[in-house]
Amino acid sequence: MGNAAIPEETMFKGSLVALITPFRDHELDEGAFQEHVAWQIDQGTHGLVPCGTTGESPALADDEQKRLISMCVEVSKAKRVPVIAGTGTNSTEHTIALTRQAKEAGADAALIVCPYYNKPTQEGLYQHYKAVHDSIDLPIIIYNIPGRSSVDMTNATMARLAKLPNIVGVKDATNDLARPLRMRVDIGLISVFVLPLFPRSPSLIERFTQQTLREVL
Repeated sequence: MGNAAIPEETMFKGSLVALITPFRDHELDEGAFQEHVAWQIDQGTHGLVPCGTTGESPALADDEQKRLISMCVEVSKAKRVPVIAGTGTNSTEHTIALTRQAKEAGADAALIVCPYYNKPTQEGLYQHYKAVHDSIDLPIIIYNIPGRSSVDMTNATMARLAKLPNIVGVKDATNDLARPLRMRVDIGLISVFVLPLFPRSPSLIERFTQQTLREVL
């Protein structure tokens, strides 16, 4: 998706873990956070995602987000594990500011959720991501989670965004395993990270995957 030149060591693949944000006495527990990051790396994760919704990003102050990303980068640097920072909000200007901040903190990419609550049109979604893309030179992964944001980005809109060089992938949380594979056909070779929302049953996942392959192929 896109044509951004991403160094080999920061290619995004495999299992990417969404990190929690530990607090103690109403303050960031920095030691616990860095220990958690190190443990995730030791367990074999292929990428780290601080300040996502799992990390309660909507409740974090901007300086807390920057500190978390900086600490994550500090721990991950020696292991060459990429850091994909959550920077999305329902404000375009605020998203631009957080994405710029994430780049300054050393993040390898930004995970940007579709603007929540506002319910933008498909054109509005396109313009939101394009504005962020044009403001900061950093790889962007779209986060499409209609159940939380109340808006669903269509494959057609993603196809438009895919023409922008720094749009490099999508985290799909639509609960439709067929959709990411259809997206690969519609758009071409892209990075699609699937967040299944049904019970983690291997037989169920296998059945969905087989059905999807039949539909796509």
